[in-house]
Amino acid sequence: MEEFRHNGRDFEYCPDVDTDMSKQIAPRRKKNKKPLPTECVFCRNNGEEETYYRKHLLKDIDGRVLCPVLRAYTCPICGACGDDAHTVKYCPKGPYNPNAMSTANAFKLLRNSTGKRRSK
Repeated sequence: MEEFRHNGRDFEYCPDVDTDMSKQIAPRRKKNKKPLPTECVFCRNNGEEETYYRKHLLKDIDGRVLCPVLRAYTCPICGACGDDAHTVKYCPKGPYNPNAMSTANAFKLLRNSTGKRRSK
């Protein structure tokens, strides 16, 4: 009991407690509930042959582009290619359609917080 009062630990009941506090605990990653992709969605949606789009993935787990077709593409807006390649639709420098309304704002116009239709 005296040990617990002194440092907050009772080694009699917790003998395997590590006293080295200098070790840092790695942060936990969120569990992704989506299954891992088995094919390149970019090539599949662009009409490539099944044997081709099943040979590679669009991106790796760190978000780097793996698709050879997309890697070779250079964004005309920002000039990104390679690991950071993207189409004009996904360019972070500017929206593809500046007059488009975000999905969240579109839903706000239709219904209120209780789900009832808003009166105009």
